[in-house]
Amino acid sequence: AASGYPSSSSVKTAVDNSHTHSNKTVLDGITSTKVSNWDTAYTSSQANTNSINNMQTSITLYVDSVNGSDSNTGTSTSSKLKTISKAIEIAGKSRLRCVISLYAGTYTIPNKKMTKIGSSISIRATSDISDPTLVTVKGNIAAVNASVNISTLTLDCTDENYADINSAPVSSSSFGRFYLYKVIINTTHTYAINAQSDSNVVCDNCTFNSTGYGVYLYNASHGFIRNNCTSSSGQGVYSNTNSVAYISGCPDLSYANAYYGVVYVDGVRKLPNPEHSHDNKTVIDGITSTNVSN
Repeated sequence: AASGYPSSSSVKTAVDNSHTHSNKTVLDGITSTKVSNWDTAYTSSQANTNSINNMQTSITLYVDSVNGSDSNTGTSTSSKLKTISKAIEIAGKSRLRCVISLYAGTYTIPNKKMTKIGSSISIRATSDISDPTLVTVKGNIAAVNASVNISTLTLDCTDENYADINSAPVSSSSFGRFYLYKVIINTTHTYAINAQSDSNVVCDNCTFNSTGYGVYLYNASHGFIRNNCTSSSGQGVYSNTNSVAYISGCPDLSYANAYYGVVYVDGVRKLPNPEHSHDNKTVIDGITSTNVSN
């Protein structure tokens, strides 16, 4: 060997004679059986991870008032339910997010009103329906700290036999959330939608047929009203008590406010008046330097 370097034989002897690592005992105890068990455990862990990743998070229930039957499961188009009552019952027992898909027809909410608390549900027409008048749901829908999506149907609350005509057809409270797309709301109540107590409501291409405001926001709630929403009463959106309304693409929709309610129209703040954001504008404008001096 070159000067200063150990011979190859001495290196081999050192390697053969000892383990220099601190966990020699542990490593010496590793057997082929242990390695096999570790491989099996890893494979099982990966399978469990894949199972969780592929876990079902929602269920769709199909309802057909003409050709369905409540003795069916409702989970496929070949096993449709007949009533929305049965679909709501099944949804209430499921921990999954539920989508109720309605075929053309008329449906009645049980006991006049459905209230979702701390959960989420979607009620919509089947994907082949684009006309909201083909599907009618009778009754009120409320969300309390819950998320409710409604699309492409008519919500009718004009008959006291099927709806609470003394309440808004759509109401949310305590962080309730509504998303309505292409929904016609018919009611004899003052408001079509009543959102209060930190609630959010999104209305996209909706029609409000009520005796008063289409959307009433109260107590720090937010409303997003967009894309040609209309109100037959001539009264569109009312933002009250620290609420905020965002209106866009709805040229025929009127608006009003009270108690620090704010209204934006197409990105521009309209209420309160940017130049006079206080409620006592007339009094303030009447104050002169003479008044101040006196």
